[in-house]
Amino acid sequence: MHGHDRISYLDSLKVLAAFCVIFIHAASDVWHKSDVYSLEYCVINIYEGLIRWCVPAFAMISGAVFIRRDIPLRVIFSKYIFRIFTAFIFWSVFYALIHYHVNEDFDMAVTLLITGYFHMWYLPMTMALYAVIPFMKLIAKSESLTKYFLVLSLIAFLAFPQAINTTLLFSGLYGNILSQLRGNFYFSLAGGFTGYFLLGYVLSVIEIDSRLERMIYAFGIAGFIMTVILAHSASVMTGEPDQRFYDAMNIHIMLVSAAVFVYFRMHDLSCEFMSKISRYSMGAYLIHAELLRLARLMNVLSFCPLIAIPVVSLAVLVISYALSALLNQISFVNKYIV
Repeated sequence: MHGHDRISYLDSLKVLAAFCVIFIHAASDVWHKSDVYSLEYCVINIYEGLIRWCVPAFAMISGAVFIRRDIPLRVIFSKYIFRIFTAFIFWSVFYALIHYHVNEDFDMAVTLLITGYFHMWYLPMTMALYAVIPFMKLIAKSESLTKYFLVLSLIAFLAFPQAINTTLLFSGLYGNILSQLRGNFYFSLAGGFTGYFLLGYVLSVIEIDSRLERMIYAFGIAGFIMTVILAHSASVMTGEPDQRFYDAMNIHIMLVSAAVFVYFRMHDLSCEFMSKISRYSMGAYLIHAELLRLARLMNVLSFCPLIAIPVVSLAVLVISYALSALLNQISFVNKYIV
């Protein structure tokens, strides 16, 4: 650990996850325009299979950090949730003003002001996760309850959606029936990212021997292969790039996410530099979308995209963290904006 309650390997994992998020967003325009039978699409599909663990990883990191800590409910709201709320307000205004200046679309600017820019969905989701920390702590204290919660999450919000997505490919009728059946349960206690939140804590504290570690990696590799095959099959069957199997609420994405998390825990890749810059991750996440917009305006992603995407993603990562580091030097900004 570095500092109070800091888990060193999570710092490196957070920075890599931030790079993968930027990579996904950098590749999105090229991916959506790709011919599903082209080499370009196939390579980007492999890229996606390798990096789609990143958003679940952020939820898992939060679970590993917060569930183990004794934080009063008042502090959860006044310090952590309030900070994300103020950041959401500031950056919603920022992106809404930019959109209006560029497109002169008042209605869309108002929409962005309320909902946030496309990548900012993560902030309300994180606020919701923080709000249920007291419940997660109670569950985590009981081994049987923890197992039960994870099984519920696996069935209701990973296996069921995966079955729906797969069925929809072959039969819209039966897929819609399954979707309606799932909706009729109104079951959300173990839903969404709360399962990942608890899973991160569990994987950070349980004893992992070499046999279990190898098993987790094997499932992770299988998950990656499933992601690539399912996404490619869906795209071929629909005739256009189809991202339903990239969603975090798929079992194969969970398997890759768990494998990456465990690898970082068992092979600590942390260093002092990573520990220092990881604290700027939130600001970098919020800033990177504007840098990518500018990159698209300069049309830099259109030149040999398979090479340009990782190069531009790395450049945006570095600049985003640098800008976030600068903003963090301002006392009010680092408390409420980044």
